Amino acid sequence: MMKKILTVAAVLLVTLSACQKENLDQDEQRSADESTQFENLLTIDEGTFDEMFLNDTPESFPPAPCATVTRDTTTTPRTITIDYGTTNCLCADGRFRRGVVVISYTGQRRQAGSSFSVAFTNYFVNDHAVTGSISGSHSLNNGNPLLSRTSTLLLVSPTNDSMQRTATRSIEMIAGYATPLRSDDVFLISGGSSNTRNGLTSSQTITTPLRKEVSCNWLVSGVMTTTRGNNSRTIDFGNGSCDNQATVTMNGRTRTITLP
Repeated sequence: MMKKILTVAAVLLVTLSACQKENLDQDEQRSADESTQFENLLTIDEGTFDEMFLNDTPESFPPAPCATVTRDTTTTPRTITIDYGTTNCLCADGRFRRGVVVISYTGQRRQAGSSFSVAFTNYFVNDHAVTGSISGSHSLNNGNPLLSRTSTLLLVSPTNDSMQRTATRSIEMIAGYATPLRSDDVFLISGGSSNTRNGLTSSQTITTPLRKEVSCNWLVSGVMTTTRGNNSRTIDFGNGSCDNQATVTMNGRTRTITLP
């Protein structure tokens, strides 16, 4: 009888441990998915700034009928102010924005040696508050426009969840430079970053350059690996198709998530 009781207890203990591990895995995966969505929102706005400076079209960040653009070409540095208003403004990329973006620049935009910086005032993307700054400079790589950019941004969700990221990026314009169209522009993004979310810090490395096509609202390909302690997860943005899907691989498990 005692042996039977011990056997039942052992089975229950193993089952409980398995359930607890599964719950922990699910919680960890959910946290990873949320972090990926945070990272994507930050990457989208950073990428939009990259595009407009490489295209010499800062006024198009991003286009919206409710945005007011003011240029000051008499000051040094020169400034461009984009005011989305105090209520959500639907932009051409399908995201809602409000608040003010101020762009300062020196030199001829898109030319080697020129530089820029970006600041925000009461700025929100899809109701996520964005604060911090972005700065960058221009050069050439085998004739292609190359932008080197550093950003320190804090993103706070409507539920007060937050992520802070310091990133260094190199963005090369590999197609579309010779035409006046924006729809044929293609960019490759490489670099790394440090992220802090919920008090936990992780490092991020782009292991396969991220490919951004202006004709698509999301990254179409590329791989990023995020490491925190002894744990890592890989985010794959796809094979070149334009969609809002990405796959996250962690602890040997892969799942598909929908990007904002």
